[in-house]
This record gives sequence, C-alpha cells and structure tokens, in this order.
Amino acid sequence: MAPASDSLPDSTPSIRSRIDLADFAPILTLAALLVFFSLAGKAFFHPGTITQVLEQGAVLGIVSVGLTFVLLCGEIDLSVGFMALWTACLCGVLLKWLGASGPDRGQADPSPVMIALAVTMPLIAAVALGWLSGVLTVTSRLPSFIITLSMMYIAHGLALYLTKSEQYRMPWLIERIGNGGFLMARNLKLPYSALLAGVILLIGHLVLQYTRFGRYVYMTGGNREAARLAGVRTNRIIVASLALCALTAGLGGLVNAGRLGSVTLDQNADLLLNAVALCRAGRHEPVRRGGRDHADGDRRPDVVGLEGGARQNRLDRQLHAGIPAGSSSARGRSCSMAYLPAAGSYNSQNDEIRMTNV
Repeated sequence: MAPASDSLPDSTPSIRSRIDLADFAPILTLAALLVFFSLAGKAFFHPGTITQVLEQGAVLGIVSVGLTFVLLCGEIDLSVGFMALWTACLCGVLLKWLGASGPDRGQADPSPVMIALAVTMPLIAAVALGWLSGVLTVTSRLPSFIITLSMMYIAHGLALYLTKSEQYRMPWLIERIGNGGFLMARNLKLPYSALLAGVILLIGHLVLQYTRFGRYVYMTGGNREAARLAGVRTNRIIVASLALCALTAGLGGLVNAGRLGSVTLDQNADLLLNAVALCRAGRHEPVRRGGRDHADGDRRPDVVGLEGGARQNRLDRQLHAGIPAGSSSARGRSCSMAYLPAAGSYNSQNDEIRMTNV
C-alpha cells in the first residue's frame, strides 16, 4: 500500500495561477489618477503638494496597519476614528493638567517627563479600550461590529466629556512629528510622519509574514474552529488584534493632531472609511488567503482554511499532535477536514503539512 503522502494531490498553486489582474487594479487606478490630476492642475507635482500628500497619507497608513490585523481575523473595528480622537483629546488634556499648559499657545512647554507621560498614557488608554472590545467580543458572543460600534460611541463620549468642546494644543514633540521632516529640496521635505508610517508598515509586514502570531492571524481568519482544534488560542488572537488596532488608531490620532497643531472634536471624521478602503485595496481578505474560487462564486477555504497558512507561513511545531478526522463549518461555508497532521505526516525539517480536500 502506497504511503498516504503519495496519494495526496499537490494543491500548491503555480506562479501563473497566483497572478490576478485584479491585484494590479489599485496601482493602475493610482497611475490613472496621477495622470489626470497632473493634466488638470499644473501645480499638482509641486514639491509642497507632494509633502502634504505624504503627511496626510502617513496618518492613514498608520491606522490601516492595525486594522489589517483585525480584518484578517475576520472581524471589524468601527471605533478607529473616534479612538484616534479620544487619544488625541486625552493627550491635550493631560498636557494641560501635567504641564499647566492650556489651550493658550503663549505658555511655555512642560518638561520632557511631562510630555512623555502626556503621550504614553493616552496610548495605554487606547490599548485598554481595544483590549476591552476584544474581551467583550470573544466572551459575549456578539459580533465585533456591535461591540466596536458601542466602543465608538464610548470613545466619542469620553472625548466630549474631557474637552468640553474646547480646543487643546499638542506637545511640541507631536507637532514636530506631524509637521517636521528632512529637507530634500526647495519646498520638498520627507516628513517624519511618513518615516514613522513606513516603519510601522514594515513592522506589520514582518509580523504577518515571519512570526507565529502572524500565522495565527491568518489561520484564525481562514477557519476559526479548525484553528482552535489545531491548538491555536483564537480568542487571544482576536483580543490582541483589536488591542493592536486601537494602538495604531491612537498613534495615528496623535500624529494627525500634531499635524494640525491642536485637537478638536471634528477631527478624524472620515478616518474609518478611508482606512477600511485602504485595507480592501490591499486585498486583505482572510478567506481568500488559503482559499480558492469556486464555480458558484462562493469562496471556501481549503480543508480547514489552513493550507495557505501552512504552506505560505510555515505552520509551527505546535501542530505536531494528531487530531482525529471530523468535520467543521465556519461562517456558513462548509469545509471538511480529512486530517490534521498525525504521526508520520509531519516533517520537522521543512515544517510541511500534508492535507487533502474532501
């Protein structure tokens, strides 16, 4: 009798099959917009315009990193806009309380220790609210849509209560990050905020592609029940992703308030929709990754939705224990589990997992 591994079909997609014309749609759309605006306005490629685009896009890029983790988990966070506002408002209020510096710009800046407290404490508060959203999502069994919608109004109410609709200044450090930069040429500079966004984007990419947590995020979004049976603590992954999303939202809110020089209640109104659109433009679809398109248009994950995570992200050694065959369903999409790695089917040299579709 031939070994089980010899009878398994090779479902690894070829390079040609991975190429999808829709993947290039954002790039082609951006190129078309650049050509149109360059012809419509002569000053579009002015150095000052490029600097402003980099400063505004940096905020959106920072917020989208954390939201990507949430979307890959199959969840949604509707509170990113007001979470960013709450963080900036708390920073402005703490700057007044700790440094005896109110909305009046004429007063001296507080000490570096006070500035550090005024910046870090709002970020910690944002992470705490994101953690609370995650805990409520996994314990109450309610959709994250409902939980984060409630958190959105909570954050807005907290910001309104703290500021009393007043305008507060930001620490000089935040203003420097939001408006400063390296002078590259006349009227052209590389903003500090764009560099910060680039670093955060790079960290997010490395975490998703080369860490255990990143693999677990993909697995949780692909098929949560099968990932749980494989030993992944999916609830912790969801809580951590929502807390991370709140952290990046708060950091983006601070950078945006620093760019504007102060914080008011009308900031970040459209941040949520723009961030979600940016994530969708990057095609961050948890079911599509590790899944395949069927003739009926339904996208179902292969086996347990883990094939993409196992083959592309190299499943770690936690999955070496055998799990009996069974069946599971996730989010209305039926999938069968022939087997997860059992004795003799796990290769510790290259972490390759052999799986088959039923």
